[in-house]
Amino acid sequence: MSLAGMQLQRDRALAAMVLGASVALAVLLSVVVNGDARAIAGARAAAAVHEKLLREAQGALRQNLDARDSVRAALEAVMKNRGK
Repeated sequence: MSLAGMQLQRDRALAAMVLGASVALAVLLSVVVNGDARAIAGARAAAAVHEKLLREAQGALRQNLDARDSVRAALEAVMKNRGK
């Protein structure tokens, strides 16, 4: 995986975290300030979107970890061959 691809996945994960914080704040404010049914339904929809983005971010994280491990193994092999 390229560096640009990993940075894109990192940015997506960060966006998902920011969205989650925004949704949490929106839910809190809508319940405290305006507890009507539409606000709760909107918060539930936003939470569903957040969960989807979170799952995507988790997948991206797994891909990044796998890519990191393969790069680390390749680097170790190169360093080992250099030492011979």
